[in-house]
Amino acid sequence: MMQVPWSVEKENLAGALILVVDDDHHNLFMLQRRLESHNYRVITASSGRTVVELAEEHRPDLILLDVSLPDMDGFEVKEALNQNESTMNIPVIFHSNRVQIEYKIRAFELGADDFITKPFHPEELLARVEVALRHYFRERRLVEEILRLEEQMRTGGVEAASEEEALDKLDRAIQTAEAQKRPLSVLAVKINGLEALSNQSLARVILMETTDVLNEMISASTDTILSYKEQGQYLIYAIGMPIKRAQILAEGLKSSIMVRAFTDPEAERTLTVSIGIAGREAGSGIGKEELLQGAIEAMEQASAAGGNRTVVKRFE
Repeated sequence: MMQVPWSVEKENLAGALILVVDDDHHNLFMLQRRLESHNYRVITASSGRTVVELAEEHRPDLILLDVSLPDMDGFEVKEALNQNESTMNIPVIFHSNRVQIEYKIRAFELGADDFITKPFHPEELLARVEVALRHYFRERRLVEEILRLEEQMRTGGVEAASEEEALDKLDRAIQTAEAQKRPLSVLAVKINGLEALSNQSLARVILMETTDVLNEMISASTDTILSYKEQGQYLIYAIGMPIKRAQILAEGLKSSIMVRAFTDPEAERTLTVSIGIAGREAGSGIGKEELLQGAIEAMEQASAAGGNRTVVKRFE
């Protein structure tokens, strides 16, 4: 795991939100003052039910949890937090004047990050808080990075677009083409058979290779927009490109994808490329929904015919 410099991590702790819990209001006040003097944000609670409510509402970065509370003890609070998906991963440091080993064992069995015995030195508490927060933020960054990489592998590194976003992008492309009095072609590209591959790691590699091909092939067209629709499906909006040129581009894309991405024998046997094209001339009046749907229908026709072909949707 990559180590983040201490100075960077320490700086990032400023503003962390800590939920401080103690049934003694004097202790609560002193803990709040001490933590706020080190640039932490603090919310407080003196009962177990309040802790559960505040944790779900505010999602603090850390909970300093007293074992002894009037309505439910700290262990019961931790059990409740563990049962809620939105609070189960919040780090918890128990603090208590109970010194019996059974209390510490119980705390760690419930997933506590630390246990500190009262009375404690303020500097010791701050050190333990910093350690718990550093671990939490490091883990959170790691999870976010994993999710980002999974999304990148899923989309092949291309920016994903929902149906609404795809139409918004196409609407802007149409406006640009109209303003410049230029044609516009929409290409819908689909890799058929990805779900049938036995090796899903291979499928992700194929998506990345396909993305490289798409980016390279359209890089010469500065007015070309590429986005990801769903697994193995891409949309290309080519401003200034008439249908005949779009067909040439489609053949080049299809050949390059098959040569570079389908190098594995299983991929070569299983996968095909289908491309649908729909186009409009400036002033034609063809709308974004009709244009996009036309390209997708043409792509589906190419797939239904066995793939490895291009179908053009022609508007009467």
